[in-house]
Amino acid sequence: MNGFIDFKDYMAELVYEYVPGVKRVGHNKLNFRCPICGDGRKSTSHRGWFYIDTGSYFCWNAGCPANESGMSGLKFLAAVSGKSIPEVKEELISRANAFSKRGSLYEVKPLSSVFNDEETDDRKTCVIEKVKDGEWTDELPVFVREYIEKRRLDEASFLPSWFKFYYDKKLKRLVIPWSDDYYQERTVMKSQWREDKYKFPLGIEKPLFGLETIDPEFKFIFILEGVLDSVWVKNGVAAGSLRLSRHQRELLQPYENEYKIVWMPDNQHSDKSSYEKTLKIIREHPYEDVFIWPEVLKKFKDVNDTVVYSKKFISLWRSEKFLGDCISSGLAAQLKLKGL
Repeated sequence: MNGFIDFKDYMAELVYEYVPGVKRVGHNKLNFRCPICGDGRKSTSHRGWFYIDTGSYFCWNAGCPANESGMSGLKFLAAVSGKSIPEVKEELISRANAFSKRGSLYEVKPLSSVFNDEETDDRKTCVIEKVKDGEWTDELPVFVREYIEKRRLDEASFLPSWFKFYYDKKLKRLVIPWSDDYYQERTVMKSQWREDKYKFPLGIEKPLFGLETIDPEFKFIFILEGVLDSVWVKNGVAAGSLRLSRHQRELLQPYENEYKIVWMPDNQHSDKSSYEKTLKIIREHPYEDVFIWPEVLKKFKDVNDTVVYSKKFISLWRSEKFLGDCISSGLAAQLKLKGL
């Protein structure tokens, strides 16, 4: 009786051959320093992840081309091998055929039925389908509900009217929907400390969260990385990164003539990474506006931290005057930042 060979197994073989220092994590993931962007400055940084089960690649370095929506395994292998995508396909077919000629009872499955040239992911389904299929539930476990209450997330000022938290029963993660067709998942248990805190679906264009909550009378839009921070800020929009994808820029374009776009990183006082991100924005784009955190808030890491500390801060992030007073650009922003 004939079976099928899955080409993804051979894709994993090629990753081992073309990428140094590959470490297998669990059954379906390969981890290594990203060869696309060079990864972080520290030699211990390993932000590249190849997902064997979906035949896809993702890098957690915000500046990497494989960060915004990931990339297909074919594109990744073509990039690291110096071959074209058709050449990579031929290599995979050759390996599979060589295996079958050694007396295997397996039959080679058509390559097009396994993956295509676009980024793919078996999670590319809408939020409603995940719930209907029973993978997710809105009946949140006690420890998830406790996390939400601790972060005061149900009280967030600018949650969209449609918004609802879900729980991924298999991965045991909090699900944060961005739209009907996009979401992120977050760890909520201490036992998950070895896992990536946030996971986004691969192969789906990342939207902007919160555009529908924008007040047309307040002519600023604040771009934040995380949803759990943006929902507290008036005209706050989450992008998942301070580096917007082409798709996200297209979504933002209709607003650019009427609103000032302001980058709002985490607190530059307490977070070195946020300080460096802000400085990079100022130096590379001196005419763009950035939010510089005031010294009075220097002990907090991010917006949600302030609200957890005291409900009094909820009104602060709604205040148009406060938000406006913290906006700078160019040399003025650089001087403010260096004075921290």
